Formats: sequence, C-alpha cells, structure tokens
Amino acid sequence: MLSISVISNIYFEPYLKNAFRFYFLDKSKFTFIYLNNLSMVDTVESELVLLHINLEELSGNPSLEQFDIIMDKCKEIYDSVRKKSKGKIMWLGFDDYNRKDRFIFGNILPCNGIVDKLNLFLADIIDADDSFLDFKRIIAGIGIKNAYNDKGWYRWSSPYSKRTIEEIVREIYCQYCVTYCRTPKCIVLDCDGVLWDGVLNENGIEGIMISKKYSTFQKFILQMYNSGTILCLCTKNSEKSIRDVLAHHNGMILREELFSVIKANYRNKAENIQEISTILNLSLDSIVFIDDSECEINEMTSLVPDVQSILFDSYTIYEQLSCFKLNPKKQALADIRVSNYRNMQSMKHYGKDSAGLVDIHIARDFELSRISELSMRTNQRTNGSRLTIRELSNRIGQTYSVYYRDSINDYGLIGTMVVDGNTLMLFSVSCRVIGRSVEEQMIEYLKRTTHISEIIQGRTGKNDSFLEWLNKNILG
Repeated sequence: MLSISVISNIYFEPYLKNAFRFYFLDKSKFTFIYLNNLSMVDTVESELVLLHINLEELSGNPSLEQFDIIMDKCKEIYDSVRKKSKGKIMWLGFDDYNRKDRFIFGNILPCNGIVDKLNLFLADIIDADDSFLDFKRIIAGIGIKNAYNDKGWYRWSSPYSKRTIEEIVREIYCQYCVTYCRTPKCIVLDCDGVLWDGVLNENGIEGIMISKKYSTFQKFILQMYNSGTILCLCTKNSEKSIRDVLAHHNGMILREELFSVIKANYRNKAENIQEISTILNLSLDSIVFIDDSECEINEMTSLVPDVQSILFDSYTIYEQLSCFKLNPKKQALADIRVSNYRNMQSMKHYGKDSAGLVDIHIARDFELSRISELSMRTNQRTNGSRLTIRELSNRIGQTYSVYYRDSINDYGLIGTMVVDGNTLMLFSVSCRVIGRSVEEQMIEYLKRTTHISEIIQGRTGKNDSFLEWLNKNILG
C-alpha cells in the first residue's frame, strides 16, 4: 500500500481523501500534517510527500522587502521535511490568482511578481529526486473562477475548490507513475490517420498531407523518443512505400532511423505487435499501440489485452500519453539506443555474427541518475532493489556501471551492481541485452573482486526465476 503525507499550513478537506481513493483505488494510506505541528513529528514515514505553503498564511501581505525572509522560511521548511522524510517530496508551488486587491488595482502583476520569483527559487533549491509542481499552471488549466472556494476559506481555512484538489491529486498520481515507472516503454504507431492525413496505398506519397495537427503530434513523439521512449511502426501498407515516405516526404518530422522496428504488411496487427515484443525483449504491458481505426483498437484489445491500445484523437492523445517515464538526460548520459532491426532476417544475422563487449567500472557521479532509473524501471532481470539518486550518493559500499556494445550498436549503460561489504544490494540488467551473456560476465566480475555471501531480494512479480538463477550462480 502506497503511503502519502500532505504537509501544509492550510486544509484540503473535505475533498482530499476521496480524491486519493479515486486515483489510487483505496491502495493508499493518507496522512495530513499541519505545518505548525511539524516540529513535533520525528519522521515522515511516507513514500510520497506533498508540501504546500499558502503564502498569505505564511507572511500576511507579502512584498519584495520580505522576499529574503520568506525565502529563508521556505528553505528552512524544505530542509526540515527533507531530514524527516526518506520519500519523494513534491512541493506544490505558490499561487497569486485569488488576491482581492485585483478588485482595487485591476490585473496588474501582484506584489511586483514576488510569487513567480519565489517559485523559481523553490524549483532551484529542491533536490534532484524531488519535484516542484507548477501550481499556477494547474490553476490555469482549471480556470481562476473555478479554482477557489471562498466559503471553504472562511469556514475551515480550505481555499481551494473540489475541482482544484482533484487536479492536485491527479498530478500526484502522475508523479507517482513517473517516479515508480508505472509507465509503458514503447510506442507502436499506425501511419495513415496518425502520422499523416490520407491513405498511402490509395493516394500515393504525393496524396498524403501532414497538416498542423499531424506535425504537432510528430514533434511530440520526437520529444518522447529523445527522452528515451522506443518507437515502432505497425501499419497495413507496403514496406517500400512506408520507407519512401519516411525518407522523402518533406513534411515528415519522424524519420526511418528513429524506429526500432517497422512492421509494414497486411497481416493481423496483433501478431505484428507480439513479434515486436519478442524482438525488443519487452513484455506486452510495456507497449502502447496507437491507431485511428476503432476496429483495429477493438481487435487489439480483444486479442492482446496486455497492450494499452489508444484510439488516435489529436485533441486527447497528449493527455492519454501524459504519464510516460521521461528523462531528458537519458540519451545524453547513457546514449541508450535500441537496435534498428530492418526485418527478422537481420535479427538472425545479428544473433550469429555480432560479438559484444562488456565494460564494468566504478560508477561516476553523472551516471547515478541512469543507475537509479535502472533500479526503479527493471522488473525482470533484477534482484528487486529500488534505489534513489540520494541513496546511491550516500551509500558507503561500491556502485558499478555496466556498459555493452557490439559491432552494430552501442547500448550505453545497461546494467548496474551495488555491493556493500559482502552483501549484493543491487543487481539490475536492462531487458535490451537479454541473451547476450551480460549477466554472466557481471557475475564473473563479482566473483573476481568480491566475496558475496548475501543477496538483498525483493519480489517484483516478474523476477522470481531470475532471483533463483542469481542465488544459484552467486551463492551456489
């Protein structure tokens, strides 16, 4: 059960608990801590902590002259919560939309923009493992008139409307998905009606159009690719015509080299998706399929229910894809690239002829973000430990990075080990290198350099056989 704490100098009831029940399906334990009582709390035993300070309650009528004082108070509060909690802190920023002086002075910038300055300061001081939530952006999405509840503010110091509180909890849920990797790893796209307007087989390359709604979507998908998401195509077109569009159409933003697998044929799309899953060594529940045909979506949902199938709508698609695990540093730091297989023959050739090189070394500071991601994201080839950047940075033992490359691809940082004395704290390998003997070479390295007598073991629901293999090969 997920434990969540809310720390604030205002109240969010009576709507907060019901919102948590809705998004977390009663699988969460909720605790509210009033800010004035924080000093009486020794530890905050929660995985997620929402921290929100109402500026009016904190400092009355804030002014630029008070900026340094308010800034110091905020830092003091954050440091106190950080010391008491091992969980992820989400600071819900300040807002200034409900100030009553707007009825006197109109819509001028309140208090010379002190709220915006404070928000920038807060976003800068919080740790890398924590998140700053842009509350003003959340309110903008709701609308100022719908965001506040003056009656609740006067009666029980709860200034926000039911809608606002629901949107706050929804954002907490999104951050939970991002932090704990409850997100798919691969997007499989149809082409006609998803990447362009028109039917390629009927209209030819000259007859398809890439209007603004399609180019906007392609830019969004490119951003997801640059953040580490795997892209594939599954379309009922000829492979030659698809490759011609990717290579020669002036309006295309997504090009052939971005797609790990292209399935362009007239077979059942469910079969194609299962083959993509096999080629990439990904479980079906790690895949999202996007198509503009309701029939195709229904068929996929029926035949391969583990795949998340989304009917393409240019107005709703971004909301439906909003909880992906995005890490802009991923490719820059680790240069992770999936093999760009052209067909099953190249896959067979790859398996026979390529020789891989494994590089294991003591982890460097800039690699800790990717190592933490591996520990959080891997569910199959892992001992089940989940370590944050903070825990890795403060650990006394030794952390190792594992890189892999072969004659075709450089996979980057695909594995990690953490050893503390004679205890193996973490052993994690990306599914992208399954079958390439990386795990065996990691174990050989451990046997040469350490004397492991204990393995920390956590169950992910998918790693039982790997834990058994790990115990057998390390402990004997």
